[in-house]
Amino acid sequence: MDGRSGRSALWMAAAMLLTASIVAGIASLPPALFLCVIEADTGRRLMEVRVKPGYKFATWMVHSVQLTPVVERFRVGENGRITATCVEFADLGWGLPSTVNGTVEISETCMRIDGYSIEMDELPFRVSHVNNAKLVLVDDRKEIPLVDLVADGRGIRIRVEKIPFYVSILGGSAHANPVSFTEDRQHVRK
Repeated sequence: MDGRSGRSALWMAAAMLLTASIVAGIASLPPALFLCVIEADTGRRLMEVRVKPGYKFATWMVHSVQLTPVVERFRVGENGRITATCVEFADLGWGLPSTVNGTVEISETCMRIDGYSIEMDELPFRVSHVNNAKLVLVDDRKEIPLVDLVADGRGIRIRVEKIPFYVSILGGSAHANPVSFTEDRQHVRK
């Protein structure tokens, strides 16, 4: 082997080693997290938002019996699971806590139970014109009326999905064809 071909082989080996190191480094990064809203019956993705551990969101609705607001607060954990942290409501009634593992504050306008931590893989939810439900993306300061995503009376699941970080930097998402809440609302029946 002459001097030039030896140097070329050395440069080629160095480039391959550098490439392998970069690929291994990217592959070892933690996965990207997406907060997803999925139609319960069909599994169809209705929206997704890229999130980080600690991301805060809430559900807001009108209680179907008392017709008063109920707010539940959640955060995304390091493990990608959803953690319920707080609930606020104006009136006790069916489906609301009667015992608590947290701090209770009572004001003139509501009762707030705070300081608990209930982990879950997904949050089931039924959307209706009566409950006027909204998904509140606290960290993004956005409110999404859930009746804009799914027909009245339909069930949804809110969950966090993980995808490899390298897929997310290549423009990927938690789904091959994500539908944001501002696109393609023809499926909504009012």
